Amino acid sequence: MSDVLTKRQRSYCMSCIRSNDTRAERLLASELRKLKIKFRRHIKMFGSPDFVFHKHKLAVFVDGDFWHGYNWKKRKIIPKAGYWQEKILRNMKRDLKVNRTLRDAGWRVTRFWEHKVVKQPAKCAVKIREILNDSL
Repeated sequence: MSDVLTKRQRSYCMSCIRSNDTRAERLLASELRKLKIKFRRHIKMFGSPDFVFHKHKLAVFVDGDFWHGYNWKKRKIIPKAGYWQEKILRNMKRDLKVNRTLRDAGWRVTRFWEHKVVKQPAKCAVKIREILNDSL
């Protein structure tokens, strides 16, 4: 099945997809503020974590379900299936490299799936609080 959009239309649509300050990130940030947990967002650091807790050396990522491969084998990606499968696999490999590099540098890394944060942002924030409390 071919794409129903022109190349220009598809390019515009793809450019509108947010890479940061997503709904899931905003929900998690709101819950962290409710718990009075201080964090920094989108600082220049290897892997570009969504939330950083410097004092505790914790990097938190909110991974988009599609882009980071949640149930990727079950998704029915028809147009350019090979391209998307390769792209998602590259993203998954990059995520593993980021985790390994940050951990080797003494950081702890936590990742949440986008759908989990959207459904239960408070639960994700509490999980972060538990990790931070464990580091004291």
